[in-house]
Amino acid sequence: MHDHKQSLSQEQWWRLGIWAWGALALLLFLPDGWIARFQLDQLLTPVQPILAVAFVVLSAVFCSETVVDLGRNLLDRLHKRLAAGHIRERLSVLDHQERAILREFFLQRRSTIGLPSDEPAVLGLMEVGILRRVAADHDGPHGYHGYQIHPWARPWLTSRTLNLPVGEMNDDQLQYLKATRPEFVLKELRLRRRRAAA
Repeated sequence: MHDHKQSLSQEQWWRLGIWAWGALALLLFLPDGWIARFQLDQLLTPVQPILAVAFVVLSAVFCSETVVDLGRNLLDRLHKRLAAGHIRERLSVLDHQERAILREFFLQRRSTIGLPSDEPAVLGLMEVGILRRVAADHDGPHGYHGYQIHPWARPWLTSRTLNLPVGEMNDDQLQYLKATRPEFVLKELRLRRRRAAA
């Protein structure tokens, strides 16, 4: 809530600055004929240097903010592109355990599953950005935490990458994939079934 109020306050200051900049530009660059028509020469002449300094300062602030925003957006795009390339490269060399973990999201048809945080395969997938840890209310047994596939990795998770059959799986294929599940996945599934039956 505090962050929301703070962002609103920043937005209000930004709008106020734009209005002030526009008003200063109007007063400084009004044609002489208009100044004489509205009898503003006596009012503006003494404060014109101050108005000019304020206009230059506000212009510099807006320019610097624009440059910072452009630079931040450029760095964000570059970071996403590099991360996506790293993820794509990592997905091409998955080992059996890592591939089995990623298949679970499709076998269980869930966006979040519980996985042990100390499992090397889980840590490896998280470090490279393929998995991400989510809120504690998705946690499973002791030492298990909720994990999701990172949005950047989803476009590259194909049936070929995960060794999944193309199209609908038959019973034999489904049973084979379930039989190759890691033991820590089966532990979490058993606990979930007990909770559902209780």
